[in-house]
Amino acid sequence: MATQKQLSKDETIIQVVSELNGPALIDDVIDEVLRRWPTRAKDPKGTMRSHIRRYMPAESLLVLDDALVAPTGLVMRGVCFRVVVTTAEAEGGYLNVGDSFHFFWRRKLAGKQISFKDAKGTQIAGTLQMESEQKQGPWGLYTNVLMTFRMGEWFKKEGIRTDDSILVTVEDWDAGIFRLEREAAEVTQRRQTEIVEADQRLLNWLYDRLENSGSEMILAEPAVLAAHVQNCSYPAYPGSHWLDAMRQDGRMDCWDQYTIRYADAPSPFDFLSDDEPDEIELPEEKPLASEITQKVFTFYAYFKHNKKLWRRIEIQGEHDLQDFDDILRDAFGHDSDHLSGFWQRIRRGKTNRYREVDLATTSSLAEYRENAWQQLGSLDLKVGDQLKYVYDFGDWIEHTLELESISDPQVDVEYPRIAERNKPSYRNCIECKAEGKTTRAVWYCVTCTDSSDVLLCNECAKEHDDHYLEEIVY
Repeated sequence: MATQKQLSKDETIIQVVSELNGPALIDDVIDEVLRRWPTRAKDPKGTMRSHIRRYMPAESLLVLDDALVAPTGLVMRGVCFRVVVTTAEAEGGYLNVGDSFHFFWRRKLAGKQISFKDAKGTQIAGTLQMESEQKQGPWGLYTNVLMTFRMGEWFKKEGIRTDDSILVTVEDWDAGIFRLEREAAEVTQRRQTEIVEADQRLLNWLYDRLENSGSEMILAEPAVLAAHVQNCSYPAYPGSHWLDAMRQDGRMDCWDQYTIRYADAPSPFDFLSDDEPDEIELPEEKPLASEITQKVFTFYAYFKHNKKLWRRIEIQGEHDLQDFDDILRDAFGHDSDHLSGFWQRIRRGKTNRYREVDLATTSSLAEYRENAWQQLGSLDLKVGDQLKYVYDFGDWIEHTLELESISDPQVDVEYPRIAERNKPSYRNCIECKAEGKTTRAVWYCVTCTDSSDVLLCNECAKEHDDHYLEEIVY
């Protein structure tokens, strides 16, 4: 008698999920998987939960939220989305299904087995074709393969024109069957309010998942499908195609077609060109309201790795990041011969994680500055927000700047200014101490320091003039 083959972990998960008749608690699914596929992991449930969330293919199951998981084929039935017909499609009688239907069919079908029905359930005649076109990319010309479904007779029968919408409903995810219905452009225009509301529901759902993810990206396919299941299932009226809505919204991007990231996150394409422009073209500055330019922003600034060393800085909204850099260098005793920079720290959802948006590179030399012209008042900062400030990109001396208050300026006070600083805890010169004298240490000799700090006063530091010395910050 042949021995029955032991299922793998993934096969067991798929088997358990395929037996569901609707969304189920992920904890219940994990319990059943572990019953069929026991493991000696230290934290079996935690390990299995992480595996399901991060590695299981979306064509088999979808994680709908923190608590629910479901078989994809079951919950995708009835999902609706919109495709706006281009001029080329209207004139050619086809849909570019490779782009507009991306993620909406099973990858195993590869588009070759998909079929379409009209609103009455009648099969739409047509042929699937693969066509090539030359496109200009960051590395030069490349061949882009288009997957089109030619259905000229149906286009003619329905009177489809440029800017009309095709409302698509998933009839059968596993078999790749879709229902198509024409919506005239005039109707779409009248229902713009509904479309905007639908777009916001979908995008807010995706943004919330991104904000609460463990990293600053999420896999696009499972997220997009789950978002549509939760927000765009029949009889819901479909908003814009998710890619169009995302571009319009501006918070997220899916430039690689595999991951969704913050729109302000750096892209590899940002670093492809080694050519520097002959002239730096600054973006047009939007004038700030006089009220915000005069407001005083009070920051509690401290070393990231030594919070006992802090300063309270007051600076007005009209001052730019270079002005802020100047006062911070003065406050913490930093020299003028290194670059520095600012980042805005943005809390990700309700988590304790932050993402950092590069704001500017600042320097005492104008030719090394980047975006240092930005005014404090233009950053839309709120009390409690944080900036990161780094002095010297080599030594990477990092500071945290917490916005404590935004207030009216005081009469006869010049800004920016150092309003307050920590009570100094002075240390003594070790060479003077050896001679029985008490003298405040001013310098730290990096060259001589081994097992203990070598701290020196100004006079004793003269004997170390060929050593690497750093001024002590109190």
